[in-house]
Amino acid sequence: MKFSMDLEGKLVRFDVTKRKRQKRIYIKPYKRHHYRVSAPPYASKRAIEAMAYKFKDEILSFPALISPFERLLRGDTVKIFDEEIPVVTHQAQRRKVELSDKVLHLFTPQDDVRLDKKAVQRRLKHYYLQEVRNLHHAMRQAYPHLIEESVEFSCRYMKSKYGSAQPTTKKITLNLALVHYPFLYTRYIYAHEMMHFLHPNHSRAFYDALSVICPDHERLRKALDSHHKAYTTLEVRDKNDAV
Repeated sequence: MKFSMDLEGKLVRFDVTKRKRQKRIYIKPYKRHHYRVSAPPYASKRAIEAMAYKFKDEILSFPALISPFERLLRGDTVKIFDEEIPVVTHQAQRRKVELSDKVLHLFTPQDDVRLDKKAVQRRLKHYYLQEVRNLHHAMRQAYPHLIEESVEFSCRYMKSKYGSAQPTTKKITLNLALVHYPFLYTRYIYAHEMMHFLHPNHSRAFYDALSVICPDHERLRKALDSHHKAYTTLEVRDKNDAV
């Protein structure tokens, strides 16, 4: 279900997902004047509208969010492992991206910013996966009894996860947003997903194994959540943007 309503003179959009076992209505910010709602299966549109109107002040005060993809090329730098890397744009007939000597070179016809972002995204994916494979090699050397040898890695921008593991096929997918954060967070998520090859669920045995290769995983999880929230909150990073 999708609908829009007026809140304090602002047209606000809601995307509603109904979940079988849910008992309450939850409203979370998504984009500018755009919110996501999770609700019980019996919740009506009228009930959701009533809740939105009742808590309109709180809803309108939610910080606006921005995805890591949309943050690309918003300025003259791009963050790679928490370091501001200069972006140098070159006029060219064909679009391509090169990363060398801590400078990102964007060759572009300058006809479509979104296509430029996708080109940068592809180059970041290639760079990030190489760093992850290097990490895997080092971890395999350090913990051969815990780390699988043959693992297939992939990455993409993900909305709600930092990573996922498929134990049966030995595949790990990582959130490409991690390429913008300090590398220790990639190491933590890598370790977390790798331990799922030994223990599919979050059992005591899983956390015991994770503690061997990543002793400070609890601190890193909390720190990563805070870092990700700051990076994807528009007001925190771009105070001049209108909400």
